[in-house]
Amino acid sequence: MPIVAEWCAGQKFEKFSKNFAKIYIESLGFITKTAKFDEFKVNLNPEHLNLLINHLNSINLDDQKPAISACQYLSIHDFEKVKQRLFRLVQQPDLEIRKRCLETFVVRSKKLAGCKSLCRIIGFLDWLLLKRSESNKENTEIKFEIVKAVQVFARNQLKLHSKIQLELARFVKDGPHYDSTMRPPETATEEM
Repeated sequence: MPIVAEWCAGQKFEKFSKNFAKIYIESLGFITKTAKFDEFKVNLNPEHLNLLINHLNSINLDDQKPAISACQYLSIHDFEKVKQRLFRLVQQPDLEIRKRCLETFVVRSKKLAGCKSLCRIIGFLDWLLLKRSESNKENTEIKFEIVKAVQVFARNQLKLHSKIQLELARFVKDGPHYDSTMRPPETATEEM
């Protein structure tokens, strides 16, 4: 990141064209992944993090998409600053935005620190255990990966309540598409 940081040290991001800012954010995502910012606890400087947050908060979906993906490998310190926004975005109707948020949550949930961070989001576990929150097959399967990752840490590391542990186990046992808590439809019969 030194080359990128040196070049942008004196730059004003407001002067960037939309396309250049988008490419810059995609580059940040690539750099945070390859340099393993999450593993080595490397924080973005405030200007870069603010640029990322501004794009996450944008009303333009095309601005949000690369910013969401760039959050996958942020340090836990930086991720704490964007996780609430990501959680709000995962509940939005746009399927591509939801998918990118889910993919970010999968990456974060694979490590204990990321899983703890996700579980501290108010309403996250309720949303996670709600099978009907995803309407398409691909997003349902991605969400299932998050549930499996949380279940790995649920008992010993996260020390989640036993009811939540049971719900996670039921969710994993049922698989991504079946919901054993749903009552089967009843057939209406007419007695004559």
